[in-house]
Amino acid sequence: MTQAIARSVWSFWTKPFRSHRQTIWFSEKHHLLAWILSLETARKHYPETALVTDDAGAKMLSDGLGLEFDAVTTELNALQAQDPDWWILGKLWAYRSQTQPFIHVDNDVFLWKPLPPVVNTAPVLAQNPEYFVFGKPLATCWWYRPEIFNHRVKSTNGWLPDEWNWYFAKRRNLAYCCGIMGGAQVDFIRHYADMALRIAADPGNQAALALMDNKLGDCLLIEQYFLAACIEYHQQLPDSLFADVSIECLFDSPEAAFSSQQPDQLGYTHLIGEAKRDAAIAQRLEKRVAGEYPDQYQRCLRYLGKVEFFLGSDRAYSPAVAQTEGLLEVSGSDTELGSSLNSAASPLTHSTPTDLNRVIYASWHHDQVLARNAFLELIQTVGLVIQFAKPVRVDSLHQRSVLLWSHGTDAIATQQLMHQLKIQPVQVTALTNQQICWRVGETGIENGFQLIGETEALENVLFTDAVQLTWSEVQQFIKAGELNQLTVELRGDWILNEEVLFNIDLELQMELERGTISPKLRECFSNNGIPLSESVAIASEVTGLCWRLVAQDKLYVIRKDTGQLSVRRLCALDGNHIWPGVPERPSGNGCEGGDWLSVIHLQ
Repeated sequence: MTQAIARSVWSFWTKPFRSHRQTIWFSEKHHLLAWILSLETARKHYPETALVTDDAGAKMLSDGLGLEFDAVTTELNALQAQDPDWWILGKLWAYRSQTQPFIHVDNDVFLWKPLPPVVNTAPVLAQNPEYFVFGKPLATCWWYRPEIFNHRVKSTNGWLPDEWNWYFAKRRNLAYCCGIMGGAQVDFIRHYADMALRIAADPGNQAALALMDNKLGDCLLIEQYFLAACIEYHQQLPDSLFADVSIECLFDSPEAAFSSQQPDQLGYTHLIGEAKRDAAIAQRLEKRVAGEYPDQYQRCLRYLGKVEFFLGSDRAYSPAVAQTEGLLEVSGSDTELGSSLNSAASPLTHSTPTDLNRVIYASWHHDQVLARNAFLELIQTVGLVIQFAKPVRVDSLHQRSVLLWSHGTDAIATQQLMHQLKIQPVQVTALTNQQICWRVGETGIENGFQLIGETEALENVLFTDAVQLTWSEVQQFIKAGELNQLTVELRGDWILNEEVLFNIDLELQMELERGTISPKLRECFSNNGIPLSESVAIASEVTGLCWRLVAQDKLYVIRKDTGQLSVRRLCALDGNHIWPGVPERPSGNGCEGGDWLSVIHLQ
């Protein structure tokens, strides 16, 4: 009889967390509260608990937060030299290190009930299967692009396992979501994880991996697509040591996993994607941990008060404020925390984990192919127009933050020109459906997209939700015909929007004019969860209308509105332009800053 699982495992590689992944949560507090709830719910059913991490992770979760795992190892120190964009390496390492039946639990997963016996005793278990259209990532899951990954590895003489090569040749379109992953056939899981780690770490693959423009999705290829490949490959080999391997999933589809009924029935919540940054869910999470694990909640608050986090977060959540806003009650149902998010968090929809500002539309598509005359017509009619999810400060759009380069395809480093742009704030008045040709890798394909079709110029405005780029020498450029690529670049670190945090009395304006910080002003900030240190500076940005307040490493803007002053935080554009790009996927990876690069091909 197959041995049932008693061991639950978590992994935490801090290098990706330091680099970019800490901002996927509503705040650092809620990230830590999720760790508490994930551990405490799972240990009720799988009492042998283990954490696989590195030195910094052990210091944070075990020493600082006080999570009580039965075993803590710092094996992930071995990944210190690895690229943090391949964040999946920490999980794969944890899979490989197991020697007895186990379930690996992501820290955004809460197990209110034990897994059903058929899953709990399976050779391999996972959350749910995921299907995609092979060769057409836009049709379903943008993150599964095995054909592009395979091409880049093979074209640079890289290495891929036999399991991958066989599965890819079959054009199989199945992967397994690993919100939970594990099983009783540990020797197979160790083999799979070892091969997956080698894909990312093999010296022969590094040239190809450096070219990957979809690392978030490619991480899931290596973990989830390759898991399916390993299972099916060995099942069809009678002489394989793993010929009898099989897998059971908690749910039979992504739709079931993120519906409003089955997760409640099975006692399972997975805060996928933007659910981690949802304010209502953050409130539920905090109230549940505070109510059911009060000692750990208080230790979390004390820990937050003592430490400086890797990059920090300006987004503070105040329990006192939340009480006045009417917290969503946690009912007797253990799974109520996740019931409101399951229907909206399906992985079949875009899941960029951010509420930061993003690029959402443009008047062209990334890697679009245009005849030179068609490009000239675009510039002279609509222009190169980029639209943001939230209005940005007009004064942050300038020649250093918005750039246009032209270059040749074969000699980018030696032949490139930067064009002097006219940067015009505009309002988008119409989107139009257009059939275009664009490139996926080196292959040209045709698709229909909704692109910006009409705009109106804006004058004398402080903020704009769209910008139009034109330049005077475009006709000469088209006539010369020497360079055949254009790259539009937005430097997201410098393109700023403002978010109102709270309002203060207009009577405090005199203090701002004098550059002083009174006890009343400090109290206003403190009451809204932002205690000010002694080293605070105020500077006038626009006399009588706008001031900047600098508190250590935080910058706030105070603007005079009708009858009051509003305190705002400055937020940088989440600009990373991850394939397939706007409009199918708004820019961003959940972290402020990052360049938005979009290429246009001329022929």
